[in-house]
Amino acid sequence: MNMNYLPSMRRRSPPLPERLGGYKKLFKEKKMKKIIAAAAGLMLAGTMVSTAVAGIEFSGDARARYYYQSDYNLGAVASSDDQADHWNSRVRLKMRGTTAGGSYAVLKTRVDTVWGNEPGISDDNGGDTFQMYEAYVGVPMGCTLLTAGRQQLSLTTGFWNDAYIDNARLTWASEGTTVVGLYGVLNSLDNQGTSIIGTPAYNANDAENRIYVLGWNQEWNDVWSSKLGASYTQLDLSLTDGVASPNNPDARSENGGLILNAAAAGQAGPVALTAELGWQQDGFSASDDMNGLTTETGDDGYGAYVTAGMDFDAVNVTFLGGFAMDGYAFDAPVGFVMIAGDNQITPGAINNIGAFGADDIAVDTYFAGFKTSYQATETLGLGLNLAYANMETSNNVMLVAGGTEDSTSVYEISATAAYTINDGTMVYARAGYMDVDEMEDPAFGFGMSLELAF
Repeated sequence: MNMNYLPSMRRRSPPLPERLGGYKKLFKEKKMKKIIAAAAGLMLAGTMVSTAVAGIEFSGDARARYYYQSDYNLGAVASSDDQADHWNSRVRLKMRGTTAGGSYAVLKTRVDTVWGNEPGISDDNGGDTFQMYEAYVGVPMGCTLLTAGRQQLSLTTGFWNDAYIDNARLTWASEGTTVVGLYGVLNSLDNQGTSIIGTPAYNANDAENRIYVLGWNQEWNDVWSSKLGASYTQLDLSLTDGVASPNNPDARSENGGLILNAAAAGQAGPVALTAELGWQQDGFSASDDMNGLTTETGDDGYGAYVTAGMDFDAVNVTFLGGFAMDGYAFDAPVGFVMIAGDNQITPGAINNIGAFGADDIAVDTYFAGFKTSYQATETLGLGLNLAYANMETSNNVMLVAGGTEDSTSVYEISATAAYTINDGTMVYARAGYMDVDEMEDPAFGFGMSLELAF
């Protein structure tokens, strides 16, 4: 403790009082000074103890976006507005508090705002939303980490990539090997309102919905790594006419199933390679009519994709191709710009390869394309994509509004740009052209976003 911040404690002779009562006044003043000095010392000591015991870190990101969509008439019902402008923004904040022993707690919040809404928080579709989508504790114990609470579940890029569920997990890591065991409790929708188990919304308190996960990640050397994941989902739904209902406990259906995933990434000479293979039981497939969807295959779902990329000075060319069959659907990051790809101008009907429309109809899909990027300057990057997909469903489900076919071919040409304003601040621009069989006019989308990370 720095004693320079405290009054001197040496005893001094008081001055001779000039009037009666001076000694009493001096005694009260000295007593008050000692009380103030003691309080200051306690506050300073308390501050030092608090600093030693815990550290609190803040981080986050934010964005503001504009995008324009024209002739996005995919699905059984045509859009009421063939041309539409959209403005929205998002702010995400993360707080992490760590104890002196290394245990920690994490809280992540998110506010999404659709411009033009009334101020406040709304539960309406397309309205403003406020979410606490991560809140958990972590306790490290040597090579083992115990975490419990609402936290992200991520097996591979193509599956369980960005779902947040309530779960407890043990993670063991040592010398390039990581093994994870997880037990979780599911709702049909994740905290961001996105379906994560292919079922309509239901009352989570009226069903036993559980997930069990085992994962093994291995770094074989400086170049090659792999991931293996297995998850079993137990869904016990109350159903009415194939649609979940908390008011009909007698019409109950046990659902769910097993999912297996394997992924690998590495370098073969100048070529960067990734590959992923997935399989799931039909009870979990997006095609299961017990999930309230319009098609049923009766088969297990499966899918795979590969990427192969190579640098040519400032240019990178990457091939992406694969398939998704019988209800298997990849997570949104697997794709391009218009054909999946997880961005604001991707048509919602094909946001995930292998699923189609608002109800995630199972669509047998083959896809392939090239993604080219060019680093023009230190602050500017440009991209060009060429892609093709063939989608086919059953039961006379039309893939194009007003169409007559249950299969279609999709062609994409898209461009991207990314500009760095300063450290932590980026501007992104995307434009996409998509030609679809049976559509009278091609779909076109354009979007810009200002994004910050801190």
